[in-house]
Formats: sequence, structure tokens, C-alpha cells
Amino acid sequence: MPDSFARLAALLAKIDSDVAKAFVESAQGAMNAANRAVLEQAIEQAALTGNVDGIADALGFGPEAFDGYREAIEQAFRAGAAAHIASAPMGMVRGLETSFQGYHPGVIQWIDQNAAQRVATEFDTVREAVRTTFTRGIEQNRGYRKISLDIVGRIEGNMRRGGVIGLTPGEASYVSDMREALNGDDVGSLMRNGQLKRKFWIKDDGTLGTVYSGTTRDRRFDRTIVRALRGDVTLTQADIERITSRYSDGLLRERGRRIARTEGNQAMAAGRAESTQQMIDRGDALASEITKKWKHTARPGQRDNHAAMNGETVQFDQPYSNGMMRPHDPNAPASERINCGCIETYRTAWDAVARRRGTL
Repeated sequence: MPDSFARLAALLAKIDSDVAKAFVESAQGAMNAANRAVLEQAIEQAALTGNVDGIADALGFGPEAFDGYREAIEQAFRAGAAAHIASAPMGMVRGLETSFQGYHPGVIQWIDQNAAQRVATEFDTVREAVRTTFTRGIEQNRGYRKISLDIVGRIEGNMRRGGVIGLTPGEASYVSDMREALNGDDVGSLMRNGQLKRKFWIKDDGTLGTVYSGTTRDRRFDRTIVRALRGDVTLTQADIERITSRYSDGLLRERGRRIARTEGNQAMAAGRAESTQQMIDRGDALASEITKKWKHTARPGQRDNHAAMNGETVQFDQPYSNGMMRPHDPNAPASERINCGCIETYRTAWDAVARRRGTL
């Protein structure tokens, strides 16, 4: 009985949603819990001593702040494992071991090397995003209090909005660029290496043109920015902070989705491979009785080489023509894994398994 591609695609959609949600909530929770007064003191010390790492330390959390994200990745791994076991026809193969050994050494190793390491890496990313925001804030003479708010966001209602926890250093820089462009004398532009770089402009049809994606910025502010570009209004500091905060929030959501597409799919694929390997190790099936098929899922920015492999079928223990053991193979270069939507389906010759076991 083969895997159902539709069932796996539905499972992956849920995993993607769960991982993205957990990542955003972890970042948001870390910002909500930050002591801004302590953070401001650390920023002042960093300006005096150059100890920028002390700012991240002052946030008052470590990798454990992303435990929810780690748990979501682990659950994706276990869900993938359960999905393959569920395809076994129990009526045909009596006595087949169908439980997944969640504390098998292979499982523990994967969690330690992937889920735990991913969280540790994310905390390093937090440090770099904080460093970027601090450096840009000092360059813009924003003051210690404003820089602290740029890092952890501003309180709106019962939560903080904006902030750079959960963003990459590059994304944190985008937020600083937007803030600087909206603050400048020449609204919508900023100076870089003696050249004027335009970030916002008015298009021929009168609408807003910008380098910032409509999927991450809040387009409800477009008309306000257009009016400022025309000179009809002057953006207040409150306007600028709302616009940049919503942009930062949009970047966080988009990064959560991007991470989920990579990490969630990788975890599900690894769980399915692990459960199958456990079945082989127990002698319930032979590797020669299991084939796997590469299923390409079209999406923006798809890889042509992956599309060409759609339907390619090999034995479970053999690599595909591109050298990968499965979609999202952790041993493959990042260029083959990031934002990949491909799925692998298995077909086990259960009739052969049953004959070999004498249960047909």
C-alpha cells in the first residue's frame, strides 16, 4: 500500500502552520517578558564600553525562550513517523510491530542534532539582530530608550509590537532602513556612501512605490506615506513607529513561515525515514521491499532540478539521481533544502512482507 500524497500534503500544511505559529509566539513571548529598563542600562553600557553582547544578555532569556518552537519541530518529526506506520495493512501482516520507538537512539540523536541545535542557532541570530539594531540606532542618534524599544518593541494593549527578536540581522537592518527613510529630510530616501537611496516613491498612477514587499509591510499606511511624499502632511514620530513596527511584525510572520517550510518539512521527512529504518532494523521489512518516490510541489522560486525529478522512484536505501537520500536531506547543501516543498512517498510491498513472514 503506497503513501497518500494528499494525506501527506495535508499533514505538512498543518505542520507548517504549527511550526510557524510556535516560532512567532516564542519570539513574541521573549519580547513581552523583557525588562526594558534593564535593557536600556545595558545599551548605555554598550555605548560606553563596546560590550554589545551585554545587551542580549540583558534581555533575560536564553535558548529556552524558544522551547515552544523546539517542541513544534519535535512534534513534526513524530507526526511524520506516525504517518508512515499508519499506512501498514494490519489485516495482511499479522504480528507486525506498528509502534514508533520515540526514545530510540536514532530519535534522540536527531532531536539533539536538529531541533536543539536549531534553537541554539536561533539564539545566536537574536544576538546578531540586537547588535545590528544597536549599531544602527547609535548611528542615527536615537538615544538609549528608543534603541531599547527598537529591540523589544513598543507596548500596544497587552503585548509589544515591533521589535527585532526573531528577525535575522539583515531583516533588522531593513527595519532600521525604513525608519531612517521615513525620518529623513528627504522623506522616503536615505544616504548611503554619498548616494541617495530611494525607499519610497510615488508611481505614475499615484500609488506608493517601494522596495518593501506588500506581504510584509502594512499597506494600510500606503496612503499616509504618499501624502507625506507629496508634502501634504508631516509624518509624526508616532506614525513612523507604527509603520515600522507593523513592518517588523510582518517580517517576523514571514520568517516564521519561511522557517516552517524548511524545518517543518525536514522534520516530517526525517521522522518518516526514521520510522521506516526502525521497521527494517526490527526485521519487519527489508529495504529491498520498500521504494520511495520524489514528489515535486510547485511553488514560487521552485528548483528546476527538483521539478525534473518528479516521480523518480528508487529503493529506500538508495539515493536519488541528485545524490540526496530524500527531500530535505540534512547532508545536502542549503541551496537544495531551503524553502523546498517536495515530499517523498513510500511504497512497501506488504504482500512480499506477509509471504516472507508466513502471515499472508
